[in-house]
Amino acid sequence: MNEFDQVQPPEDREEYKDFFDIDYQNDIVGGGGRYDLSLSDRTFLKTGFAYSHNQASYSKKDDETNFDENIQLDEGISILSSFVEFSMIHSTALRSSFGLHFNKRNYDDVFFPSVPFPEDELGKAFLQFTLDMTRGYQLEFGGEALHSFVHDQWNGGYRAMISKKLNNHQKIFAGMRQSAGDAVLTVILGSVNAFFVSRNIEAGWELADGINNLQFNIYYQHQYGLPVLQADEANYFLPDHPQVPVSHSITSGRHDGIANQYGIEGLWSMIPKEGWRFEINQAVYKSERGLPDMALNGGRYDGRYTTHIFFAKEIIREKNGKNRIWNFGLRGILNGGLWEPEIDSDFSGIFNTTIAKYPGLYDQRLPAYKRVDGSLSYTHSSAKIRWQYKLDIQNLFSLTNIAYHYFDPFQDQVVAQEQLGIIPVLSVQASW
Repeated sequence: MNEFDQVQPPEDREEYKDFFDIDYQNDIVGGGGRYDLSLSDRTFLKTGFAYSHNQASYSKKDDETNFDENIQLDEGISILSSFVEFSMIHSTALRSSFGLHFNKRNYDDVFFPSVPFPEDELGKAFLQFTLDMTRGYQLEFGGEALHSFVHDQWNGGYRAMISKKLNNHQKIFAGMRQSAGDAVLTVILGSVNAFFVSRNIEAGWELADGINNLQFNIYYQHQYGLPVLQADEANYFLPDHPQVPVSHSITSGRHDGIANQYGIEGLWSMIPKEGWRFEINQAVYKSERGLPDMALNGGRYDGRYTTHIFFAKEIIREKNGKNRIWNFGLRGILNGGLWEPEIDSDFSGIFNTTIAKYPGLYDQRLPAYKRVDGSLSYTHSSAKIRWQYKLDIQNLFSLTNIAYHYFDPFQDQVVAQEQLGIIPVLSVQASW
């Protein structure tokens, strides 16, 4: 919850938002359960469900009518997901699994502007096999079928991966997967109910020697069937959501947008016997999107690199047949900066709002995103039940990042919107 009162007296106002009463509130409630059952020494059943509801409200009022911009938004989204999976060990060389997944998403209003997906009910069935072959080869393959009960559409997918053990510590692998995504932006595009499709190709190498684990892989992802909103000469792509405000309305839309991402990723994790853990993940990539009849360009999230570093310490104490486990962790994040369109100051000043000079062209890069998170957990385990209490603190040292730039009508200039604040998350889990 965030409450900002109009600055009084008027002569103390220094920026545009000082003229308004601005109230924001966001409440999330969720829960779920999971039940795993061994039917025999060769057959296993897993079931589970989860439900969450997010209710948000935003109010912006100017009782003095200095600026004609009073806004009242009330948004609610609910998501229910559930699954049942059955797996079987046929022999020492062959294993299989079959599953059904169901997801339902609905909104309090017809359109939830913060999310680019409409209401839907999706059911997915999949079948997968794992085959251990001679000379250290292993083959995984399967298929899936996705059905939208709201839009009455079917989409198929597949997955195949082959790996080979080089020795007791190393293996190489390569694989491909294709799967359908959700229906997108149906409300804006009218009667068009299309699904985008993702195709992923990956190959890599892995080394595990007990203490150290090294992974290195190259990947390529291609998405097609993405919605593209058009306003005059400008194109707005789903990978850039949410869209930048424009001075003209959306005139049409199409569902043949494409997006590519390809890069190299490396992971090194070390777990010594003293209870310490160290992990570093580094990726270098390129992300682009566009239309089949035009050159592809980078979008808002083409950060080019991402770095995650993680340290943790585990302390285990046993007393009277009960385990007490403390975990302390720090995670550092350094990601390449987001991109945004250049703002047209003159045009923005005329309309008293933010107008991009070349809408849809993301050619201005923001500074790198940086953050340090901390975590503390306590686990109390007995023969009957296991309790875990965990505190995650995002942005532990309250580092500041620039989210985007906007035009301030009062200052008559472009200013930066900063991300501030420390976000603590407390969770409790029981398992038996």
